[in-house]
Amino acid sequence: MPLENAAGMDSLKIREQFPKLKMIGRLDKMKIAAGGEAKENEIQKAKTLCEQGGYLPSFDHSVPPIISYEGYCDYLEKLREEI
Repeated sequence: MPLENAAGMDSLKIREQFPKLKMIGRLDKMKIAAGGEAKENEIQKAKTLCEQGGYLPSFDHSVPPIISYEGYCDYLEKLREEI
């Protein structure tokens, strides 16, 4: 923990190599902050991992100040709808 995107961690490849590994993290805070399609793509990646089991969607570190409270609430709502 965490699965950090900036360090080149590819959670889908890790899942292929270690299918029983429990994971947390991997959401790219910069893409969530960017909003729009970038945020939607991150949520879809999290959905894919959640469907496989053993994954808790989370940021790769704490939520940074570049993500507004409203943006964070929107992200959580969309994540709940998808998962």
